[in-house]
Amino acid sequence: MVSSAFCLCLAILANAAANILMKKASGVASANTVALYFNRFFISGLMLFGLNLLCYTRALKSFPLAVAYSILVGGSLAVVALVAHFGFHETITLKQLIGMVLIMVGIWCVI
Repeated sequence: MVSSAFCLCLAILANAAANILMKKASGVASANTVALYFNRFFISGLMLFGLNLLCYTRALKSFPLAVAYSILVGGSLAVVALVAHFGFHETITLKQLIGMVLIMVGIWCVI
């Protein structure tokens, strides 16, 4: 049996990857809305959002909702921010970095 903690980690990765693929899809097919919906990045992102929901729902069997959601959102934020910085060359300001650290501290307090 797969542990709830593993499912929550997988949900974080699937959620982050789905958001990253949506960003990629928006850049590839931004001129044509119909083309966006048939874009391979968009379709892959939708599938990963589905995986996220399945894994997150499984994790909720063992975690309180407030804890699981905080971990999901905070973990996804950290992964997306790193990929956005290194993969898309987006800047992370000091203010944003402090905000992310405060979110992580808040998650630690909720756990």
